[in-house]
Amino acid sequence: MSQRADIQKTLTLMARHGEIIEAAYYNDGIEISDEIRTACHALKAARVLTPRGGGMFGLSKLMRELIDSQTQRQRSYAVGGNLGEEIDRMEKLLSELEMSSNEGRTGDIDQHGDDLSQCLYEIQEVISQDILNFRQAMESNFSNVRNNDEKLRQNQHYLQRVASLQTALERLNGKDLHDRFASPLVEVAAPTYYSAIGEQLGTWTSDLLYIASVFEQYMFRFRKIARETRRLRGFARFLKESGSAGLENALEHGGDVPVLHRAASPAALAWPDFTTMEGRDALAKMMHDFKFTERRRVKERKLGTRKSRAPAEAVEDDASVEERALAVFLEKVDGEARWFSAAEWAQQQDDLRTTSFLEQVLTWAVSDRDCARQVRYLESRRPSRRRGNMEIRDIQVCSAA
Repeated sequence: MSQRADIQKTLTLMARHGEIIEAAYYNDGIEISDEIRTACHALKAARVLTPRGGGMFGLSKLMRELIDSQTQRQRSYAVGGNLGEEIDRMEKLLSELEMSSNEGRTGDIDQHGDDLSQCLYEIQEVISQDILNFRQAMESNFSNVRNNDEKLRQNQHYLQRVASLQTALERLNGKDLHDRFASPLVEVAAPTYYSAIGEQLGTWTSDLLYIASVFEQYMFRFRKIARETRRLRGFARFLKESGSAGLENALEHGGDVPVLHRAASPAALAWPDFTTMEGRDALAKMMHDFKFTERRRVKERKLGTRKSRAPAEAVEDDASVEERALAVFLEKVDGEARWFSAAEWAQQQDDLRTTSFLEQVLTWAVSDRDCARQVRYLESRRPSRRRGNMEIRDIQVCSAA
């Protein structure tokens, strides 16, 4: 019998006994009776049913997953397809195709290319089905779970599945795999890779990030609800056991019961908490509302403006002609051992006034003179017009040596 005949026979058998398959699916098994015994054994031979002992038959794993996919039914702790093994198989087929193309084996190239394309489509189907299952669990919030503890465990299970699927997507989006499919050796399967995998990677990644964030928010919300629920249940149990009289008595003696003490309100932070996203968003919004400060413009005063005087320039006083002449005169005195008349010497100089020079010599003789010279004063014979003063006619200087 050909393969087409086998497929037609299997489909006809399933269509003829669809009621048995439906009962086994919704009742998680079916008990064999005399009326359906022959049909059950035929479905067992077609790998639609599997024996479970005690005269019971149940759907095979592949058939149950097929119906779950068609009816979009979410099973507890559903694991989906083994995506990691499918990717490993895809890489092995890719290596075989590269080797066949390199060695020029035409028949093997076609066979490996078909197998690789079919494997890529199966990977696409597994990922799409997993994301569909995630969305069903996310939208239903595990409404078919009986208690909160089981709901929390299932949520953690799906978070681990999301992380595993993200790892698989990273393998499919690797640079090495892109380069291998870009090679001319695998050009028969490259279009399938880009259409089935490459074009879907961005959508799959964004969907997984959104689903993971929703799961995490649900777990956080669940923890808050569970804590408040325990408090409400404890309060309801207290009212049921003690009644309103017990509540009034407890409130009167609340200071003696630690459980009834009011929790102190948390102290307000002196500074905003910038470690959380809410704090940073609030800070950004507050800074956005601020107006930019403009520099203050100072008007210039036209009248009454203070002006600082320029500092006086330090000018070195030049030595007068008489001071320079005094130094020359003393050098001449030290050069010869005799008396020199200051008046006569000044009269011999063209640019000196005798009176001014005598005043300079007199100042030197009174204050600045050292012990190396001798000085004698010649008074004027004319009576002085100034009372109490002596009028000097001439000053003679001689070297002490």
